[in-house]
Amino acid sequence: MKLLAGSAEGTRAAIAALSDSDSEVRKQAVESLGWAAQAHAEVLHALPDPDPDVRVTALIALRRRPLPGSAAQVTPLLADADPEVRLRAAQASPPGPPEAPAAWRRRPCVR
Repeated sequence: MKLLAGSAEGTRAAIAALSDSDSEVRKQAVESLGWAAQAHAEVLHALPDPDPDVRVTALIALRRRPLPGSAAQVTPLLADADPEVRLRAAQASPPGPPEAPAAWRRRPCVR
């Protein structure tokens, strides 16, 4: 499923696809939305997805184009059961000043 993220129709289709039962469809939707400036915030809806590949794709999109205020949704993924999700969450987290939440400074070791 390749969506045209730049078109309004493609963006609407990608947003709708975030609810699809097929995780590969959801992953492709997140990938498309990650490039669509007008709908990039929709990527946040994929962070609690049950499939780790979808979560990883959303975190990659957030690292590529950070969203103000997304730290609250990214920080819990630093403790995700999947090591790839933890790694991508650490990469997508803001580095944080000294007053940053402790979870940002204590990044989990991923082997």
